[in-house]
Amino acid sequence: MSSTTKEVHSVIKRILADERAYRTSLNYAVGYCRAGLTMSGHELKVQTLYILNNITHWRHADAKLVRKVLKEYKEEMKAVDHGDCPLCGEKVLDEFRDALSKREYEISGMCQSCQDDVFGRNESE
Repeated sequence: MSSTTKEVHSVIKRILADERAYRTSLNYAVGYCRAGLTMSGHELKVQTLYILNNITHWRHADAKLVRKVLKEYKEEMKAVDHGDCPLCGEKVLDEFRDALSKREYEISGMCQSCQDDVFGRNESE
C-alpha cells in the first residue's frame, strides 16, 4: 500500500492533536509537523524523515499507524527519486503533455500514463 500526501497530512494532524505530549515526547516534532502540513512531494518526504526521528518516544494509540503511513510515503518518494512512477513502477520519461502534467510529476512523481488514469484525459486531446 502506498501513502498519499493527503494521508500524510492526516496523520500529521493526529500528532498535532496530542497536545499533552508537546513538552515531552513530541517536543521538536511539533514544529516539523506544522511545517509539513504546507508541503508535498519531495519536500514532504524530507520532512517525514525529521518527523519520524522526533516521534520515536511518542506513545499514543495511533502511533503505530502514524509511523507506518510516514514510512510508506518515504519509501514511495524514494522510488520517485530514482525516476520510477510510484503507481506503475515504470521509469518516467520526460515526456509530458503540458506544463500542468509536468508540474504534477514534480509533485507526485507520476508518469503521464498514470496521470491520465488517475485524473482522466481531456476528450479534446
